[in-house]
Amino acid sequence: MIQRYIIQVIAAGLGAGGYSILFNIRRDKLLYASAGGSLAWIIYILASQMTTNAFITNMLAAAFATLYSEIFARIKKAPTTVFLIPSIMPMIPGGGLFYTMSAVINNNSELFEKYFITTIETALGISIGIMFMSLIGVKLVKKGLPGLKKNR
Repeated sequence: MIQRYIIQVIAAGLGAGGYSILFNIRRDKLLYASAGGSLAWIIYILASQMTTNAFITNMLAAAFATLYSEIFARIKKAPTTVFLIPSIMPMIPGGGLFYTMSAVINNNSELFEKYFITTIETALGISIGIMFMSLIGVKLVKKGLPGLKKNR
């Protein structure tokens, strides 16, 4: 069981790293972008042990990925998106979208409803997790907490 999770975490990091390379993220930031994908996936796995709700698991993982990205954007003096986009890549519901469309093509309304709801929950969880943590990050930066000040 644990071996499966280790493989998933490694695959998430490699996927995030591959995406980073594809979009020319600079070499000095590549490892941090890849690590964000692995760490966010660890949060996803831990959250999925507590609940099977796709919205909650993805929201928690995306919120962590956003916090991680905000912190490393300030440490490495780079835009937040350099770390955020690769960090959330492993959570993108590509399989869910495929199975949703497959059910539509095969005229299977029961499977369509199942996959559609899960895919929407996943997408909403990711987007709300990002928005929630981004708003908190902006509030913390405006208050001037040490270590989270804006780069000038």
